[in-house]
Formats: sequence, C-alpha cells, structure tokens
Amino acid sequence: MKSRSDSNPYMLFFQQTLRLYLSLSLCLFIWNGRLFAQEFVPKDTIYDSKVHTVQLFHNSDSIVAPVLYLKSNQSLSLQFDLLESHGRRLYYSIYHFNSDWTPSDLELPEYMEGFDKADIADYSTSLRTLYPYTHYSLSLPNSNCRFLVSGNYIVLVYEEDNTLLLSRRFFITDQSFSVKYRIETPYRPAEVHSHQEFTFEVQAIHSEKHIATNEVTLQVWQNQNPYSLISSNDPNSSLDNIFRFDKRSVFSFPGLKEFRQKDIRTVVSKTRDIVTWDEKGGDYHAYLTTDFSRAYKTFVSDFDFNGRYVITGISDQNKNTSAEYFKAHFRLEVPEVDKAVYIVGALTDWQLKPEFKMQYDQTDQSYKASVLLKTGIYNFLYAVPDERGLPDFSELEGNSQETENEYYMGVYYRPFGARYDQLKYFKQFFSYNK
Repeated sequence: MKSRSDSNPYMLFFQQTLRLYLSLSLCLFIWNGRLFAQEFVPKDTIYDSKVHTVQLFHNSDSIVAPVLYLKSNQSLSLQFDLLESHGRRLYYSIYHFNSDWTPSDLELPEYMEGFDKADIADYSTSLRTLYPYTHYSLSLPNSNCRFLVSGNYIVLVYEEDNTLLLSRRFFITDQSFSVKYRIETPYRPAEVHSHQEFTFEVQAIHSEKHIATNEVTLQVWQNQNPYSLISSNDPNSSLDNIFRFDKRSVFSFPGLKEFRQKDIRTVVSKTRDIVTWDEKGGDYHAYLTTDFSRAYKTFVSDFDFNGRYVITGISDQNKNTSAEYFKAHFRLEVPEVDKAVYIVGALTDWQLKPEFKMQYDQTDQSYKASVLLKTGIYNFLYAVPDERGLPDFSELEGNSQETENEYYMGVYYRPFGARYDQLKYFKQFFSYNK
C-alpha cells in the first residue's frame, strides 16, 4: 500500500529536496561568508592527505615561532608540498581570532588591508625526485595583505572549489606591555625533580588609564606545543597597572626529556640514525635505529630543536624541490602497553594522528610505524593518549626538571566594551637563564 506522499509528486519533490539540503548541510560550512567543504577547526590542521611538510615560520627560519611585530618590516613564510606532479592555483584567506581562538568581532577591513581571497602564485614542481611533488610558498604580509591590529590569526589554504587543504596559526603583537619572569623551584614536593615552574609580572607600560585585573590574560606554552598551554586572567595581585601572576603551581609544566632526533638528510648513504636503506614499491625506505623507553632512565643532556624539524640535505641541493620523500621506519622496543602509542612533535602538529600511530609487533616485542617524510632532521617524542585524548609523554619518556625547554608567553588585553583581544606582548624564553 502506497503512502500519500508516494502518490503525490509535489510531496515527493519536497522530500527529495529536503533530504538533499540536509545531506549538504552536513558537509558544507560557512566561515566569514565563505562556504567550505569541510568544517574549519581553528588550529594547525591538514585537511587533505596530499598535503605534506607544512611549515610557517619567521623570516625564513624554520625554528623560530610565527610571530610578527605590528607595523614592522618582518615577514612570515608559509611552505608546504602537494604530492602531485603538476602545480595548480590555490587560494588563501586570513582571519582574526581572540586569545581563546574564538572568532573576533572584527570585519576584514578592520584587521587587514587586502583581499578576502588571494591566490598563491609561487609554486614549483620537484626536480628528478622519485616521489613527485609540487612545492608552494607564501610570504605574509605581501602586496595583497597588510595587518592593522594585533592578535591571533589563522591563514587558510584551499582549492578553487573551497575545499580546505590546511590551516596555520600565527601572532601579531604590538609589544606595548612588558613582562618579567622568574624560574621557581616547583611548589609541590612531588614535582621538584620532574617539573618546571614560573611566576610572572606583567606591566602595562605607556598606559594612562587604569586597567582592571580581568582585562589582562597571560598565556604560556612549551616548545610551540599549543596543547601544553596554560592560561590565566586572574593575577594574584595588581597595583598601578602591574599584574603579578605569582600564585605557585599555576604555571607548572612537566619537564619532559630532551627530544629524540633522527638525522635523515640523505637517501644515498647511512647516517648515525639510519641502519639501512632500501628501494621498493616506488619508494625509498629508511630503517631507523631502535629506540627504547626513557621513563625511568637518568636524564641525559643533548642538543635538539625542541620538537621541531628542519628540511635539509647533506649536499647543496634546493631543499624545496630537490629533497626526496621516503618511508621512515620507526621502531620502539618496549613491552606492550594498554594504550595506543604515537610519534608526536611538530611533524604531527603536536597531535595524535592516525598515520603516526604505531603497531605492536609481538615477534620482536616492539612498536613500529612507517611514515612518509621529506629528507631532514626530525625531533619527536613517543606519546600515549591522556584522559582528554591529548599526547601524554610521561609514560614512555619520563620527565626531568633539568631538560632544556623553550617557552612562549602571550599577554592579551581586552578593555571593557572592546570587540577583540589585543596581543600586547609576545616573548620566547627558556627553562634556564639564557
């Protein structure tokens, strides 16, 4: 027996249209008036598996944080590869955010001079590489954009049909506040040998008006890892626009261990970190030296890039288009744990990514992973998920108060009635007096 809707062509058309609308509404998202094919997440994200080796850094230095001083002549460089043999037109847009990465209330002309959509004209294909790819470069600011206010920003890269490829965060500061910090002995006895703790004094210099304590927010994070961020808008005391964030145990961070490092700058010879090379299935394969748990081992000092990676080669090749892609085979020899194990660092955007998840091999009692990388020097740590689903490095790496870590602080100011958070100060500092 047919229902009334089955026999009514107008009702049938309405139902089909409604189903189409609902299905589209699940996969199309509007962001500042632009329709994207995926939901935009305000963090460093890769949306397409063809995108690799994404870096956004200051003045062409890949180990410096992506921050600019307002009204300066500085620039940022966005670099990334698409694993395809031909270049094509890609586009980018830039958006302004508050300190908690919620969208600010500013319209485009209020935070930037330029276009809401511009193309990336600088790209080139790889030269005589086994794995073909196209390298893209974008400098910020440029002739199409100039920043007008301080704060948090995100650059989105997408295709002509608005399919998202990647997003990257960066910061613009006016440096009109100042901050003093102190390295403290951890307040909690259990953390004395494992954690690094700080207190801060923020001063609003050149400000004639009285600033309320809840108008100032201090954020601190470790090694450019955004998931380590500690934020507070509750200073312990304030006087004459000086705000003291000196309540103990607030800005306390696990010390970690020095980052593990793999030197994989060449596909034609071994390094201290490469056991053997192989070529099969259209790929180079680098079998790396075996790692072991450091959770209960004595701290050993070592030079590292604090979790980042540098794309380079041993020869004077053009690293952007002549460096090779290869499969890096990681091996961690430990007893099996009851949680998933991941490789984590800047190469994973500090996230627990499925392609960096390791599989346990019962035969040789070790975790293994094969990851597509570009020749360079890579820092990373092994991690398991914590109760929030974020990387926990303690179980496989351990923590030491002696570890050399770098930290970043951002001071935000939002006066009563303002429509966005101003970034008044940004600074890199270290876990020791440098």
